[in-house]
Amino acid sequence: MTRREAIAAAIGALGSAALLALLYDMFPPSRPAARVLPHPQPSDAVEAPGGEDSCTAANSRLAGQLTECEHRLASRETELTAVKTTLASLAPDANAGALADPYNPTTQEDWKYLASFGVVRAKNFCFNLDWQPSDIQLGQLGLAPDDGPALTRALAAADKRMWQSTEPACAKLVGTEEAARLGNDECWSNILYSFGPTQWDVDAQLVADIRAGNVPMPATDDLDALATRFLAMTSAVSDLEKDLSESFGPERAHEIAAADDVPWGGCSTQIGEGARTGKLPMPK
Repeated sequence: MTRREAIAAAIGALGSAALLALLYDMFPPSRPAARVLPHPQPSDAVEAPGGEDSCTAANSRLAGQLTECEHRLASRETELTAVKTTLASLAPDANAGALADPYNPTTQEDWKYLASFGVVRAKNFCFNLDWQPSDIQLGQLGLAPDDGPALTRALAAADKRMWQSTEPACAKLVGTEEAARLGNDECWSNILYSFGPTQWDVDAQLVADIRAGNVPMPATDDLDALATRFLAMTSAVSDLEKDLSESFGPERAHEIAAADDVPWGGCSTQIGEGARTGKLPMPK
């Protein structure tokens, strides 16, 4: 092929390529339309492997685990009950020898029970000697209006007996003149707080044992001021009953002396190791 012929052939080839490019731009080939996938409907959801049978099996396993937990809890509660029963058997039962009148021990059996806890429990008779019962208050005690003087006389005698024991005990601590100035109630507070809890326990045990008949009554001079006051308090209710019974009979006298909703009934005292440690709590 000559040079001229080669150039002509190249020009022809370029012309053909240009012509094809022009035709492609003018008449591009058609493209397939994009396929729009339908939105899945609930009915089209793919079912999990196993289906309904798998859910049933899972529920069954869960129910079995809950049942096992319940059995374990029941077993633990049974063990806890057994432990509580054992502990209760090792501790003294504060209710086993409960007093017929929890605030007013009157018999040796009552005092033996209290002595086992080292406790003195008694009325303190903290009331104003100027108190005069109204007709309504007398009626609440089952008394008539004209019974008032007999009641106040018996209460005055009870206060006098308490002072006869308390004054010399208080005088041992503060002197005779100061004891007279302080009077019954303040002397009691002075006596009590002149001793510490250790001596409270010692004297409470002694007095409870005396009232229980476990030990003989010591000579007055052998008792400290606190034990002397304790002894006076522990006989106050029974002594008041004796005075009241002369006017009202023994049954009514006991009800009056041991009453709680009266001025002389709201000052019950409990002291001693069993009270301090909570082994024998004060009755509610």
